[in-house]
Amino acid sequence: MHAYMKTYTATHFSPVPQFLHRALASTKADDPSLTMHILRFLPLIIATLLSLLSLALTADEASSIAHDHDQLVAFEDELQPNDHVHIDIGIDIKINNPRLLGAHKALQALKQALYSDPNNFTGNWVGPDVCAYNGVTCVPSLHNQSESAVASLDMNAADVAGYLPKDIGLMADLAVLHLNSNRFCGVIPEEIRNMTELYELDASNNRFVGPFPAAVLGIPKLSYLDIRFNDFDGPIPPEVFLKPYDAIFLNNNRFTSGIPETVGKTKASVIVLANNQLGGCIPRSIGEATTTLDQFIFTNNSLVGCLPVETGLLTNVTVFDVSDNALTVTSASCRHWRTCRSHTTSSHARPPSAAAQRTRTWTERPLMTMPTAWDNPGPCRGVQMSAHQS
Repeated sequence: MHAYMKTYTATHFSPVPQFLHRALASTKADDPSLTMHILRFLPLIIATLLSLLSLALTADEASSIAHDHDQLVAFEDELQPNDHVHIDIGIDIKINNPRLLGAHKALQALKQALYSDPNNFTGNWVGPDVCAYNGVTCVPSLHNQSESAVASLDMNAADVAGYLPKDIGLMADLAVLHLNSNRFCGVIPEEIRNMTELYELDASNNRFVGPFPAAVLGIPKLSYLDIRFNDFDGPIPPEVFLKPYDAIFLNNNRFTSGIPETVGKTKASVIVLANNQLGGCIPRSIGEATTTLDQFIFTNNSLVGCLPVETGLLTNVTVFDVSDNALTVTSASCRHWRTCRSHTTSSHARPPSAAAQRTRTWTERPLMTMPTAWDNPGPCRGVQMSAHQS
């Protein structure tokens, strides 16, 4: 018998099925003409079988496949029309750029963390080219101009639902993260502090919960913080106003306690804390923010007491809105404004997703809006009151 026939052992994954092996093995050694005839066509036979992707299966293996098929059919019958099924398939993808490798892992983890993507926003989040993913912007790395890095992820109004996975922190080069007007839930993970280049975070108009996400305070370069229209609760950490933020939007959550004394240390030009459950007084330290503060909006909380006279030091402020609280106002509080008047905001409803986009324009608000309790001194009894002061 030919040496090849003696040493060959067929397996169920062999490209040469067992029946061919048996046919060759049964050829008599004393019939060389028949053997040579078969061997002459062997390459053609093998090529044909390979093109058909044939597999020789044992009876047990065929039975196993049938059983798995029955299980899949039963599983399919149990699914509801709107059910989503995620199946993890491990595939090694070669990415030579370590920055993009981390971003790839983060984006794939984020995609897996979504349970609804009705507009197929992440539909092209496949393969190694993360710079081609929808919502992703790449630029040359700050640390190595010859390498690309993911600088921005913009998922505004994508209408996706899910949570932020811990691997989101692997996008260490990210400068802009826009997640507003979606249905993200859960908490903002601690690993977000690993985004050491992050400059702008907009997680507004979602369903995030829990206390103030302290991890964002560890992002060293963050300048724009927007977490409005969520379900965060508890106190506002004093550290918020000690960070070099330019804009702070915490409105339309369920923050409680009072306004931290550190508010006067802020470098922000815009602070919006409206529509929370903040109580207590406005700290007198607010007057220390005179050089930077431009817009200060605290409407619809539970603030009480006198509006501190130190607010009169805020000569650069263009919008100071503390309406819909239980505050009272003294003449000294508004001595630097041409008029002090009462104003009540008519609506504090959550905006629709399409209308909740990030903006830096609030100049449509009145020049100066004040509380309504002009005639009731309350805790300021004995202090001269004036509804209008030039």
